[in-house]
Amino acid sequence: GIMACLKHPKILQLYGCSLTMQAIWIVSELCVRGSLRMLLNDRKMSLPLIKKVSLCLDIADGMYYLHSRTPPLIHRDLKSHNVFVAEPSPGNFVAKIGDWGSARAVQLSGSQSTTHGVGTACWLAPEVINHARSSKKSDVYAFGIVLWEVFTRQEVHEGLSAAQIIAKVAHEGL
Repeated sequence: GIMACLKHPKILQLYGCSLTMQAIWIVSELCVRGSLRMLLNDRKMSLPLIKKVSLCLDIADGMYYLHSRTPPLIHRDLKSHNVFVAEPSPGNFVAKIGDWGSARAVQLSGSQSTTHGVGTACWLAPEVINHARSSKKSDVYAFGIVLWEVFTRQEVHEGLSAAQIIAKVAHEGL
């Protein structure tokens, strides 16, 4: 439902869906490079600074669109695996935000956050871990982690389990 009402060049476009007894089938635009994480893991692919900055600006543009809606839309699971990369022409990459399973609209009552902390451990903001409250700010935190991924091309908190990450972010300032 969320994907159907989003129209922006930096948001993965939904073309249709089908509900069956076995699954929900979603047809979206093709992003030939796969996820941003896949692109970052492809060491044969050169990513000069200008391309990294362009990808990050695409994500920022998409997040600004989501957060500027009425009511604002909080993604709640922004991460490199949920950003997809199109290549409209050779070497020209465009990042598009997708995967709306955790997204929520901020209530019209004026609440600035939604309850029930969801997301993936590496990208969870401390306030989401400690208070189960997601907000635009927690999306910005996740965006900061994605920026780190893009510029280092490394895995976030590699070698730590989800439980270790959660404990260290919540209590040790990781």
